[in-house]
Amino acid sequence: MRAIARPVDIDVPSSSPSINPHPPTIITCHVSSAQVCGGEDVHRKPAGVLFRVVTNLEEALWAYPATLSDGRRLPDGNKSLAVVGDAVLNLVVKHHCYVLKMKRGPASDLLQEVTCNAYLGAMSSSHEIAPFVAMNPGSRAMSSDMRATAVEAIIGAVYRDCGGDHDTLVNVITALGVL
Repeated sequence: MRAIARPVDIDVPSSSPSINPHPPTIITCHVSSAQVCGGEDVHRKPAGVLFRVVTNLEEALWAYPATLSDGRRLPDGNKSLAVVGDAVLNLVVKHHCYVLKMKRGPASDLLQEVTCNAYLGAMSSSHEIAPFVAMNPGSRAMSSDMRATAVEAIIGAVYRDCGGDHDTLVNVITALGVL
């Protein structure tokens, strides 16, 4: 297994009782060298990604059915956004293998290694993402699969927010420790 990246620093200035009294409203989330911010008046920094639409990150952090601050319902929590993140992660890793001119066998091995739920779950633990994921109030702990889904959903949220900008996606995925 590959080495896991450095922890994530997350600043949580307030809660959002209109959505749920438990999950935080994330204002800034520093993912190693990438910065993820919520709010409308933000400035792009060269090394980071800035969320212009806070509900993109908000959606990524709901592990159960919910209503977002913009009124949208999430019948499956962050799972639909995780499907997008999984596809984006696969594309970015495959492109990385192509750029490095890796042979099919080693490229396939790398792809399977870094996109499996066990690896993504460990990555989530390494970055201490779990405390910021809103879980069903009856749940006691996040499973490895739930942590992996959260990582994929965060990648999906970055994709939606940056309009699919490849360099931004590579920066975030690298900061998470995949590449």
